[in-house]
Amino acid sequence: MEQLTGVLDKIRVIKYDPLMIRFTLTTIHKSYCCIVAKKELATKILMLEDGKYNVVVNGHYNSRNQVVVSLFKVRNCDHITKLIGF
Repeated sequence: MEQLTGVLDKIRVIKYDPLMIRFTLTTIHKSYCCIVAKKELATKILMLEDGKYNVVVNGHYNSRNQVVVSLFKVRNCDHITKLIGF
């Protein structure tokens, strides 16, 4: 399991049923393509603004070299993230 820290950017819906999203995690060294298949987590991430939040992501790589996210935490919480439940 890999742990990555960076800025959340380019949040997009891949599939609606079942809900699956992708986002780019930009770190100091490189950018990672991440996917989320957990409906509850994906719904919360869709409410976040691009390029605003520093996040910590835990997950593993799939065959397409994407990070499949299992845990997600916002590091710079504000009133919006507290309302959403991060």
